[in-house]
Amino acid sequence: MNQGIINKLDGYCQYDVRYVWEDIVGGISIIVNEDPEWLTMRVEDIYGLCLSGQAQVWGYHDYEISDCFCIVQVQVCPYRPANKTLQLLIAWNNLEKQIAADFNEIATKLAKHSGCNGIEIWTSAEKLAAYAKGKGFTKTMYVLRRNLYQEPRYFKEEPEDTVVQPILGIVQPEKGHNE
Repeated sequence: MNQGIINKLDGYCQYDVRYVWEDIVGGISIIVNEDPEWLTMRVEDIYGLCLSGQAQVWGYHDYEISDCFCIVQVQVCPYRPANKTLQLLIAWNNLEKQIAADFNEIATKLAKHSGCNGIEIWTSAEKLAAYAKGKGFTKTMYVLRRNLYQEPRYFKEEPEDTVVQPILGIVQPEKGHNE
Protein backbone atom coordinates (compact mmCIF):
# COMPACT_ATOMS: atom_id res chain seq x y z
CA MET A 1 0.00 0.00 0.00
CA ASN A 2 1.69 3.20 -1.17
CA GLN A 3 -1.30 5.47 -0.88
CA GLY A 4 -1.15 7.58 2.25
CA ILE A 5 2.55 7.08 2.97
CA ILE A 6 3.97 10.37 4.20
CA ASN A 7 7.35 9.28 5.58
CA LYS A 8 9.71 6.30 5.45
CA LEU A 9 12.32 5.15 7.92
CA ASP A 10 14.36 1.97 7.38
CA GLY A 11 11.56 -0.18 5.94
CA TYR A 12 8.84 1.36 8.09
CA CYS A 13 6.22 3.74 6.73
CA GLN A 14 4.35 6.58 8.38
CA TYR A 15 0.79 6.85 7.08
CA ASP A 16 -1.72 9.66 6.86
CA VAL A 17 -4.51 8.41 9.13
CA ARG A 18 -7.17 9.59 6.65
CA TYR A 19 -5.99 7.05 4.08
CA VAL A 20 -5.66 4.06 6.40
CA TRP A 21 -8.35 4.61 9.03
CA GLU A 22 -10.77 2.04 7.60
CA ASP A 23 -7.93 -0.51 7.62
CA ILE A 24 -6.78 0.10 11.21
CA VAL A 25 -9.96 1.00 13.09
CA GLY A 26 -10.82 -2.66 13.74
CA GLY A 27 -7.54 -3.35 15.54
CA ILE A 28 -7.76 -0.09 17.46
CA SER A 29 -11.32 -0.94 18.57
CA ILE A 30 -10.23 -4.32 19.91
CA ILE A 31 -7.38 -2.78 21.91
CA VAL A 32 -9.39 0.17 23.25
CA ASN A 33 -12.32 -2.04 24.25
CA GLU A 34 -10.11 -4.77 25.76
CA ASP A 35 -9.92 -3.06 29.13
CA PRO A 36 -12.46 -0.20 29.24
CA GLU A 37 -11.94 0.46 32.95
CA TRP A 38 -8.25 1.16 32.42
CA LEU A 39 -8.30 2.61 28.92
CA THR A 40 -10.82 5.43 28.97
CA MET A 41 -10.04 6.78 25.51
CA ARG A 42 -12.40 6.27 22.62
CA VAL A 43 -11.48 5.02 19.17
CA GLU A 44 -12.24 8.48 17.81
CA ASP A 45 -9.68 9.98 20.21
CA ILE A 46 -6.94 8.02 18.45
CA TYR A 47 -8.12 9.33 15.08
CA GLY A 48 -8.11 12.89 16.43
CA LEU A 49 -4.58 12.54 17.84
CA CYS A 50 -3.30 11.26 14.49
CA LEU A 51 -5.20 13.77 12.37
CA SER A 52 -3.94 16.70 14.47
CA GLY A 53 -0.34 15.49 14.28
CA GLN A 54 -0.11 14.68 18.00
CA ALA A 55 0.34 10.98 17.18
CA GLN A 56 1.57 9.04 14.16
CA VAL A 57 0.52 5.81 12.45
CA TRP A 58 3.45 3.58 11.45
CA GLY A 59 3.40 0.29 9.60
CA TYR A 60 5.83 -2.13 8.02
CA HIS A 61 6.52 -1.87 4.33
CA ASP A 62 6.30 -5.67 3.97
CA TYR A 63 2.87 -6.08 5.61
CA GLU A 64 -0.62 -4.79 5.03
CA ILE A 65 -1.38 -1.92 7.39
CA SER A 66 -4.52 -3.72 8.63
CA ASP A 67 -2.38 -6.63 9.84
CA CYS A 68 0.40 -4.82 11.62
CA PHE A 69 0.77 -1.21 12.77
CA CYS A 70 1.58 0.96 15.72
CA ILE A 71 0.55 4.41 16.85
CA VAL A 72 3.11 6.51 18.68
CA GLN A 73 3.21 9.90 20.33
CA VAL A 74 6.13 12.05 21.48
CA GLN A 75 5.67 13.51 24.95
CA VAL A 76 7.76 16.19 26.63
CA CYS A 77 8.00 15.83 30.41
CA PRO A 78 6.54 18.99 32.01
CA TYR A 79 8.91 18.63 34.97
CA ARG A 80 12.04 18.06 32.89
CA PRO A 81 11.55 19.58 29.40
CA ALA A 82 14.80 18.06 28.12
CA ASN A 83 13.20 14.63 28.51
CA LYS A 84 11.30 13.59 25.41
CA THR A 85 9.64 10.20 25.46
CA LEU A 86 8.11 8.16 22.66
CA GLN A 87 4.88 6.59 23.90
CA LEU A 88 3.73 3.45 22.15
CA LEU A 89 -0.03 4.06 22.32
CA ILE A 90 -1.29 1.19 20.16
CA ALA A 91 0.54 -1.84 18.79
CA TRP A 92 -1.53 -4.17 16.60
CA ASN A 93 -0.39 -7.49 15.17
CA ASN A 94 -2.95 -9.65 13.39
CA LEU A 95 -0.34 -11.94 11.86
CA GLU A 96 0.43 -15.46 12.98
CA LYS A 97 4.14 -14.79 13.21
CA GLN A 98 5.49 -13.10 16.29
CA ILE A 99 6.70 -9.62 15.44
CA ALA A 100 6.82 -8.03 18.89
CA ALA A 101 10.56 -7.66 18.41
CA ASP A 102 9.77 -5.52 15.37
CA PHE A 103 7.65 -3.19 17.54
CA ASN A 104 10.62 -2.78 19.86
CA GLU A 105 12.84 -2.08 16.85
CA ILE A 106 10.52 0.47 15.24
CA ALA A 107 9.90 2.20 18.58
CA THR A 108 13.65 2.48 19.14
CA LYS A 109 14.27 3.86 15.64
CA LEU A 110 11.38 6.32 15.87
CA ALA A 111 12.46 7.49 19.33
CA LYS A 112 16.00 8.17 18.17
CA HIS A 113 14.74 9.79 14.96
CA SER A 114 12.45 12.06 17.02
CA GLY A 115 15.17 13.11 19.49
CA CYS A 116 13.66 11.16 22.38
CA ASN A 117 15.71 9.76 25.21
CA GLY A 118 13.23 7.06 26.23
CA ILE A 119 10.28 4.89 25.22
CA GLU A 120 7.16 4.29 27.31
CA ILE A 121 4.53 1.60 27.13
CA TRP A 122 1.42 1.86 29.27
CA THR A 123 -0.41 -1.43 29.54
CA SER A 124 -2.67 -3.46 31.77
CA ALA A 125 -1.53 -6.65 29.99
CA GLU A 126 0.88 -8.53 32.26
CA LYS A 127 2.19 -10.58 29.33
CA LEU A 128 3.25 -7.43 27.45
CA ALA A 129 4.80 -5.96 30.60
CA ALA A 130 6.83 -9.14 31.15
CA TYR A 131 7.97 -9.14 27.51
CA ALA A 132 8.96 -5.46 27.67
CA LYS A 133 10.90 -6.02 30.90
CA GLY A 134 12.94 -8.65 29.08
CA LYS A 135 13.75 -6.04 26.41
CA GLY A 136 15.25 -3.55 28.85
CA PHE A 137 12.09 -1.72 29.96
CA THR A 138 11.78 -1.04 33.68
CA LYS A 139 8.81 -0.14 35.81
CA THR A 140 9.23 3.54 36.64
CA MET A 141 5.94 4.38 38.29
CA TYR A 142 2.97 2.76 39.97
CA VAL A 143 -0.40 4.06 38.87
CA LEU A 144 -2.92 3.65 41.65
CA ARG A 145 -6.57 4.31 41.00
CA ARG A 146 -9.63 4.29 43.21
CA ASN A 147 -13.09 4.49 41.73
CA LEU A 148 -15.06 7.18 43.56
CA TYR A 149 -18.38 5.65 42.61
CA GLN A 150 -17.87 2.25 44.23
CA GLU A 151 -18.01 1.52 47.94
CA PRO A 152 -14.51 1.92 49.36
CA ARG A 153 -12.68 -1.23 50.38
CA TYR A 154 -10.94 -1.04 53.71
CA PHE A 155 -8.18 -3.12 55.17
CA LYS A 156 -9.35 -6.55 56.33
CA GLU A 157 -8.25 -5.93 59.89
CA GLU A 158 -9.48 -2.59 61.18
CA PRO A 159 -8.81 -1.57 64.76
CA GLU A 160 -11.72 -2.50 67.01
CA ASP A 161 -12.18 1.06 68.23
CA THR A 162 -12.98 2.55 64.82
CA VAL A 163 -16.26 3.44 63.21
CA VAL A 164 -16.36 3.35 59.42
CA GLN A 165 -18.52 5.91 57.65
CA PRO A 166 -18.71 4.44 54.13
CA ILE A 167 -20.45 7.42 52.54
CA LEU A 168 -17.45 9.67 53.07
CA GLY A 169 -14.83 6.98 53.48
CA ILE A 170 -13.71 8.50 56.80
CA VAL A 171 -12.40 6.40 59.67
CA GLN A 172 -12.76 8.03 63.09
CA PRO A 173 -12.09 6.77 66.63
CA GLU A 174 -15.18 5.91 68.65
CA LYS A 175 -16.18 8.47 71.25
CA GLY A 176 -14.48 7.99 74.57
CA HIS A 177 -11.18 6.64 73.15
CA ASN A 178 -8.22 8.97 73.23
CA GLU A 179 -10.25 12.16 73.18
